[in-house]
Amino acid sequence: MLVLEVWKKLVILIVFILLHLAETQSPSKQHPGFPNIVEAVFGETYEENSTRNHGFLFEYSYNHTYNSAVYITTGLINKEKNYSNDFPTQVVVRQELAIQSWDLPSLMQSGVEFSQVSRKLCATGQNINTTLPISIEVTTFSERLIEFSIHAEIQVNLTVSIGTDYTIFVTPTSPQYYQFTFPKNSTQAVTLYVNSSQNYYCSRVAIQSAECPIQDLTGSVETGVTFQTFLQKAALIINNNRVSKAVYIVFTVMPNDQLCSSQERTIPIGDPKVKEMEFWIEDHIEETVYIFALLAAVGYCSAYCLAAVLYLLIIKLWERRRKSQEIEMNSPVPTISNGNTEASASAGNPSINDINHDDSLLLDADTLADQDEIKDVYRLKKNLMVADMARKPSTHLRKKYMLYVRNLISISIFYALPVIQLVLAYQKYLNLSGNEDTCYYNFLCSRHLGGLHSFNSVISNIGYMVLGILFIIITHFRFRDSMSKPEEERERLGIPQHVGIFYAMGLALFVEGIMSGCYHVCPSYNNFQFDTAFMYILGGLLTLRLFQSRHPDINANAHTAFISLAIIIIIAVVGVLFNSSVFWYVFTFFYLLSVIYLSIKIYYVGRFKFDKALMQSIKHHIVSVRSDKKKCSAPTYPVKFGFLLFMNACNWGMGLYGVITKPADFATFMLEITIMNLALYFMFYIAMKRIVHKERLVPQTYIFGLLSIALWVPALWYFINNLTDWQKTPAQSRNLNAPCIVLDFFDGHDIWHFLSAGAMFCSFLAILFIDDDLKDTPRTEIPVF
Repeated sequence: MLVLEVWKKLVILIVFILLHLAETQSPSKQHPGFPNIVEAVFGETYEENSTRNHGFLFEYSYNHTYNSAVYITTGLINKEKNYSNDFPTQVVVRQELAIQSWDLPSLMQSGVEFSQVSRKLCATGQNINTTLPISIEVTTFSERLIEFSIHAEIQVNLTVSIGTDYTIFVTPTSPQYYQFTFPKNSTQAVTLYVNSSQNYYCSRVAIQSAECPIQDLTGSVETGVTFQTFLQKAALIINNNRVSKAVYIVFTVMPNDQLCSSQERTIPIGDPKVKEMEFWIEDHIEETVYIFALLAAVGYCSAYCLAAVLYLLIIKLWERRRKSQEIEMNSPVPTISNGNTEASASAGNPSINDINHDDSLLLDADTLADQDEIKDVYRLKKNLMVADMARKPSTHLRKKYMLYVRNLISISIFYALPVIQLVLAYQKYLNLSGNEDTCYYNFLCSRHLGGLHSFNSVISNIGYMVLGILFIIITHFRFRDSMSKPEEERERLGIPQHVGIFYAMGLALFVEGIMSGCYHVCPSYNNFQFDTAFMYILGGLLTLRLFQSRHPDINANAHTAFISLAIIIIIAVVGVLFNSSVFWYVFTFFYLLSVIYLSIKIYYVGRFKFDKALMQSIKHHIVSVRSDKKKCSAPTYPVKFGFLLFMNACNWGMGLYGVITKPADFATFMLEITIMNLALYFMFYIAMKRIVHKERLVPQTYIFGLLSIALWVPALWYFINNLTDWQKTPAQSRNLNAPCIVLDFFDGHDIWHFLSAGAMFCSFLAILFIDDDLKDTPRTEIPVF
């Protein structure tokens, strides 16, 4: 048994030896040797030949000093004549703190080969004024002769400082890095600016702690660092409290432009692929700038509040004076007419009871709803008056329109809570990942505060919130004054005062400020609807309020209006996500169909129904016209008919423009349609009031109308001059970035926020006062249009 065990062990030993010999003799597994050791000198270029059994080891002695680093350049000689990619040449650099390696030729992620590679070695942590060894191994598994070159030099001026411009040249295989150290007693943050005249060669700039290894490869630069891709412009804020006292600024050029242009545009062979960049560092703005900017924002809003208070006081004093004058005029005047003083006074001043009216105006709403024939009689008259469109009790209509406010409060709460949660998650991800391509800021005017990267774009929405609340307050005081009048007078004179939609307008403006602020926490393709949803609601509410003025009985219910607006928002989201030809054809068809349907409903004041009786009526009318062409009469309401034709022409034009050009920003296209129809209806309302029916406009309407125009013009100019564009790549969007223009804190888009908030507020007030000239006019004399 003992002999058998010995033989088994001997056989195992022999097999192991044979396998080891076979492995060492295999040409694909044999490790290259280092028969050549070169005592290399910095500044010299070495050109050598290498094979599988003929490697090189270059040994350098580096006297490390502050503000210097070793820069190594390696390359293949006559690469196009010989070498196979199956056996690349391997370069391994060993130093005290790190090991780096690369292949020649270097195959990038895009499949592009580079025969020359350069690296700047990491120097952090090494003792100053000490001699350190650096070894560079050059080996290959190729049986063929490989010609290569190697050059190492000591580069000075590794560190950069505040206020100095630096120009560098970077290629995909020659990244650059520089060290920045926060000076003592410096500010909490500095801003790094990068600029390039070349709008090509996708590049990346990154900030990492000054420690090895350096993340200077295109595939690893984002690991544990803050970075941006760019073409021409970039700006990063370096916070002193988030990084070590020293940081590395790393510049790389990507092997293709996919990250910057969303296209697989590979750099052509033979292109030198060199990108020239200029960068500099500036101190971030001081705390006093934040304070002055916040005071300016508060002061802007306070100016509106102060003007509103003064206006209310003036109106109150004027109303009090007018009432006292009316009392003096209506006081009894002694006469000698058998003691008939009261009769004489009343004869000269007829009371409100003397105004001709019909008791059927106060029919119960539910009873009226069942009397279609009566509605047809009143609503299809040729000379339609507001009294015909305000037959339902005011209490019923007041409750109906207050539902706009209640529904909007519920919608706002349920909409805002997930929005706030989502944008805070975006901000947290941005802070943790360092990927500043996540959000589309204006990085040249990005003012950090706490966890917010663009605090200026968030706080500039305060105008919407403050002025929305202010409008609600003004509306409330106005409504309270109207309710102080006798009930009989309220029911018979002037435009019906149902303020529910006005309250909803103020609330929508307030919520728009919240939603716009949430969007600007991290503006991107994924949350654009946060900023636009309540813009659609505001446009819809303004249109409904104008229509309500002369059509209180038939204006849309709150649930119908908000469902319609929700459908518009859904269409806007779908249009952005699926902007295809099929979508445009389907959208245009239903869009134009909806325009025709609404036009018919408006023309017939809601009394048009698509039923069997309609078809019979159309058939009878066609037969009558064929028998006697004189029966083809003109429209009953020619002015309204002409306006609806013009409105249809404009909407058909927008539809054809959309289906032909297919705008990329569908959300803005939908907003343009909303604004166009609102503007058309507002101009129609003014034209009918002033030109056709010779009604006047009170001074308040002129004042606030002119103020709104004065604010809308510059606001729209700032709006159309985009500083970002989430439809493009982050790098392309940065090309649009621009510096701050007000107080070194607010950019052009922030000015849009302030001016548009004031413009909306003044527009609201102009509509609020638009029919004040009719306060003492009987509703039986106020035309409907």
